[in-house]
Amino acid sequence: DEHPDAKQSGCCAPCPIACEAADRPTVDGVRTKGRPVHLNRVERPEYETLAMMGSNLGLTSSLDVMDGNDACNRLGLDTISSGAALSLVCELAERGWLPEAWGTTFAAPFAFGPYAEGDAVTWRFGDPALPPLALAALCRAQPGDGSLFGALHGGAVAFAEVVESLTGHPATRCTAHCKGLDLPAWDPRGKRGNALAYMTANVGASHMRAGYKAPTGLPKDSALDLVPELIESQNAIVVRDSLILCAFAKGASPDDMLAEAWTAITGDEASWADLCARAGVQWDLARAWNVAHWRALGRDAANEDLLSWRLRKEPLPSGVAKGCVSFQDDDDEAACLSAYYRLRGWDASGRPEVKA
Repeated sequence: DEHPDAKQSGCCAPCPIACEAADRPTVDGVRTKGRPVHLNRVERPEYETLAMMGSNLGLTSSLDVMDGNDACNRLGLDTISSGAALSLVCELAERGWLPEAWGTTFAAPFAFGPYAEGDAVTWRFGDPALPPLALAALCRAQPGDGSLFGALHGGAVAFAEVVESLTGHPATRCTAHCKGLDLPAWDPRGKRGNALAYMTANVGASHMRAGYKAPTGLPKDSALDLVPELIESQNAIVVRDSLILCAFAKGASPDDMLAEAWTAITGDEASWADLCARAGVQWDLARAWNVAHWRALGRDAANEDLLSWRLRKEPLPSGVAKGCVSFQDDDDEAACLSAYYRLRGWDASGRPEVKA
């Protein structure tokens, strides 16, 4: 009450970042004071949610995004993957690529916004009511039941494959992912080195598995010189996560301090270099599991590392990175991936030698 404009945080009270804080919107030209208007809905969406459940769906109001965010929270859904799935359906409907039997509308599962229960909701960008209604309908469908929502249960990548098999339209070219994990709100076509970070992360297109210390520029230049830093950051993040340290706090925490914390917690006298070396072993083990899994499916490891078609072949249409794809060209992509494999001690096909 003494500081009505201060951020309200639901997590770490002294933290200046306040990654989980309440929204204080401007309504009718007046900025809300005191308790947030939409406290009964959800707290302020974080960056990924604003992008994937907001601008990715053609929504421009954070209050509209809060409805989709709240739906995800209540239904136990991820906002990045939910935004990717819904936007894919909207794009395929816009292109006329959805199977005719599915149509381009769905029945509202409950009354919300301008819709009464049972009203036809059109798959289109810019409709604030679409995310909560579509996600509720998704959760009521049965996987593989032959319906649009039954196919959407598998996420954007699987959905695109189903549409492509049913219609012949190249729906998989409309997805943005690596290893099946939907792209977060950091397009590799707009930042040099991001593509290689996604390609080499054991889970795919995660923005939480690597980072660079300084701005890297656009991918019109090669990322070959960034490979050593990429590996160093991946190992450091393994240590960070093993210490259960906030991702935002890592940059403000000296490496020696983290090593001291490790020793204090475990009694193990380990330097930062020791911890990073162990992290490298962990990274190799995760990679070995992936390689074994792909081999069982008859898939090649190096091919599984590639980004989806859109990110490799479709240039950004506007902005400072207009005309860019994720690498300079295919040769640059191959050179960067080869250098990464070599510095990790893996073979030319991206297979590590894991010692017992």
